[in-house]
Amino acid sequence: MRFNRRRLLAGALSAGTAAAAPARPRPEDLDRAAAAPVLNTEGLKSPVIIESIRLLKKDREYLVHVRSKDGAEGVS
Repeated sequence: MRFNRRRLLAGALSAGTAAAAPARPRPEDLDRAAAAPVLNTEGLKSPVIIESIRLLKKDREYLVHVRSKDGAEGVS
């Protein structure tokens, strides 16, 4: 099989089209993700008392800022 410009372009276009197509999750994958724990509490030795929660927005992105009574902070 000879390699020429036409075959190169056809291969590049088909690879680009396949990469741009959105992948849909399978129902089994969604079920597994829904059953997984949301918060890993293994590293927490005692309860964390939350002092404040703030919802921050920049353009179309949202962030949640949390501060505990002892000063620990987290952003998600």
